[in-house]
Amino acid sequence: MTPKSLLFVFLDGLGIGRRDLAHNPFVAMTPKLDALLGEGWNFGMVGEPPGTILLRRQLLLGHIDPIMGVPGLPQSATGQCSLITGINCQQEIGRHWGPRPNSRVREVIGRGTLFSAAKAAGGECRFAVAFPDSFFQALASGRRIPSSLQQAFLDIGGRLPDYQDLVAGRALSSDITGLGWQKELGYGEIPLLSPEAAADRLLVLAKSARFTLFEYWLSDHIGHRGSFEEAQSVVETLDRFLSLLLETSAEGEDLLVLITSDHGNLESMERKNHTDHLVPLLVAGPGADGAEGLETISNVGRWMRDLLASD
Repeated sequence: MTPKSLLFVFLDGLGIGRRDLAHNPFVAMTPKLDALLGEGWNFGMVGEPPGTILLRRQLLLGHIDPIMGVPGLPQSATGQCSLITGINCQQEIGRHWGPRPNSRVREVIGRGTLFSAAKAAGGECRFAVAFPDSFFQALASGRRIPSSLQQAFLDIGGRLPDYQDLVAGRALSSDITGLGWQKELGYGEIPLLSPEAAADRLLVLAKSARFTLFEYWLSDHIGHRGSFEEAQSVVETLDRFLSLLLETSAEGEDLLVLITSDHGNLESMERKNHTDHLVPLLVAGPGADGAEGLETISNVGRWMRDLLASD
C-alpha cells in the first residue's frame, strides 16, 4: 500500500543502548512508548544484528545499522545523506564525515533525494522546522553550512521556514516545544507548545503534503554536552511527542510516519561522543509492513525514496 503522505522524523544522535540506569536516559523514561512498542524496545546489546518486527499491521519496530561496513564511528553528514538519498554515502566517499557535508557528500546529495523524488512525482514537499533570522544570516555570509537534510531541501528550490512560519503554525521549533526560541534566542513572545500539541501540529502539516521532514538535533547536542539531567528532559519530551505521532498514524489511513537516526549518542551518556550502536526504526501507518527486513539506514532511505517516486 502506498500512503498518501510520508512524514520522516529525523532524530540526530539517538541509538539503541544498554539497560544502564546510570548512563542511558531512556531507562524508565519512556512510559508512553513502552506501552505502545513494548518494554525494552529501546535497549540492545552492542554487536547484535539489525532486524525488524511487525508489532501489528500498521506498526513496525526495528534496530538498524548506521555504520554499513565503513570503519570508524558514524557521523552526521554521511548518515543524513544516506537517509535522504538511499545511497550508502559513507561507502561512496570512503569514510564517515560530519557534522556538515563537504563537497563529496554534497555531490552524493546532488544525485537525487527523497525531496527530489517526491517533487518529480508531482508531490508537495515540506520542511517542518522553523529557523531564526540569525540562521539565515549565517547561511548568507558563509559562516554556516546547511546540514545534509537542509541541503537536500534547498537543492529542490525549497524555502526553509522562518520566524513568521513558526508564529503562523506553518512549522515547529526544532526542539518541539519552542522553549529554545524563548530561552536561547530571546524570542519571548513565542508561545510554548506541549509535546502533544506539537505532534498534533506536525500531523496536520504532514497530511497536507506528499513528503514532510522534521529535523530534531537536540538529542545529539545534549549527548555531546553530557548533561544527564538535560538528556532525561529530552527523552521525556520525545516520549510524549513520538508516541502520539505513532499511535495516531498506526490507526490512520493516509499518513505513514517513519522515525530513525543517523548514529547513536544520547543513549550512552558516559561518553560525549557518537557510538557504534544500532539506531531505532519506528514506522507507523499504511504500508508500514513494507519496511520489514530493512537493515541499514541507506536501505531505509531507498525504501522511502521508492515510495515517494510511486504514484
